[in-house]
Amino acid sequence: MKVVLIGSDSERGRVRDLLRRACFGTATLELALPGPEVPLPELVASINQLLAEADVGAAVVVGGRVAAAATHEAVRQAVQAGLPVLTEVPLDPSADVHYELGVIAQETGAQLVPYWPMLADPCCERFAARARRVSSAEGAVLEIELDTATQRPLLADPSLAQLIGVAAELGFRPREVLATEQPTGELELRGFVSEQHALKLIVRQADAARVRLTLRTAQATICRWTVARACRFEDGLAEQVPGEVDRRHEPALAEEQFLTQFMRAAAGQGDPPANWDAALAAMAVLEAARYSMERKRTEPVTEGVASPETQFKATMTMWGCGLLWLLLLLVPTAVALESFGFAAAPALVGGLVVVLVLFLVVQFLKPRS
Repeated sequence: MKVVLIGSDSERGRVRDLLRRACFGTATLELALPGPEVPLPELVASINQLLAEADVGAAVVVGGRVAAAATHEAVRQAVQAGLPVLTEVPLDPSADVHYELGVIAQETGAQLVPYWPMLADPCCERFAARARRVSSAEGAVLEIELDTATQRPLLADPSLAQLIGVAAELGFRPREVLATEQPTGELELRGFVSEQHALKLIVRQADAARVRLTLRTAQATICRWTVARACRFEDGLAEQVPGEVDRRHEPALAEEQFLTQFMRAAAGQGDPPANWDAALAAMAVLEAARYSMERKRTEPVTEGVASPETQFKATMTMWGCGLLWLLLLLVPTAVALESFGFAAAPALVGGLVVVLVLFLVVQFLKPRS
């Protein structure tokens, strides 16, 4: 089985090597994501040419954050072809883009998988088992600390979606979110899961990237996971101690395992390592966090509900269709009235022009969300 690999040069080379190690020399058909100077129709033709090759069984789209429009189009074409597709999330700051791709995947039967290798880390399974056991017995808070070296706004860090997805897998799926920027410049996101369970996510800029997850109860810290280094369970059941490095926790090995599971699922030999519903849930949390920062209040996580902007566009589309039908009805009506001697045509045409102008003006208004 061949894999269509689309993305930036550096990411394609890295994922190609991982695929060959994880899946015993998988053959890849590759395409570099172009810049905005390349028209989308030209890109679509190149993608479809690769997807039409014999024995293509899956597609992987990575490293396209600079060329966001091209990345989105590459994923769309692969999903429309009905292939299993592995892609980075988020593809766009808006959750609506991801909802749309999910709908297309349902229609075509494609498997759409977010590229979240943390879920394949051996620590994640052990951490999840402990989180489920503790959470069922007493209240708990999952704290996630993300140090990021990027200069982008903290809420736009691409690692956030994966971390929120991991939190959901651990049983911490917020129903309300409060996001605030601290005087120190840190971003603090509090997710209210239930009366007894909460998610706390802290993002700060640092010289080097680091992720640490800590599960706490009212009595004590239960376990801590410094990603890519070690798990530590405070009750002494851990095999690792802080600072020890175990190859099982290296990110490259977690990615190999993640890709292996994806390829097996693509071949019909198991379930994918993550599902698109988790990506939609993560994007809904991020969207609620963005609204929370703008409005300075707690926001509900409206998972699966289109944004106010999308609802506005849908409403305008509905009214636009109505006006087109009205135009089709008024023209023959005006002709018929004129044939009977009624001078109704000028009034009808004038009224229709006024309505059309008002409709066009409304398109430029920003909806209140």
